[in-house]
Amino acid sequence: MAKHRKLGYRHGFTLIEMITSIFIMSLLVLLILPNIQHIRDFAQAKQRDAMVKTVRTQFDLYRGEHPNEMPTIQDMEHKGYLTAEQVKQMDREKIELPKH
Repeated sequence: MAKHRKLGYRHGFTLIEMITSIFIMSLLVLLILPNIQHIRDFAQAKQRDAMVKTVRTQFDLYRGEHPNEMPTIQDMEHKGYLTAEQVKQMDREKIELPKH
């Protein structure tokens, strides 16, 4: 008569399963991280373009209302054409006023 062994429920993972899981996760990280950086760079470029467009629009509005003055950033902030945060962003991104 053959003896039947009871298979016990094993607890945990084998070393091969752990190494395989870590390998798959690291491959996913390597594939995802460069895309995240690319998306972040793209978003920052779009934000900068939007800021440049806002500054140009506000500059044109200022010139329309004050045709005899050449505005400075401080003038535009003081008169409400730009916010303090927009001025900080202009400084960070080195955005200058148009030379019209």
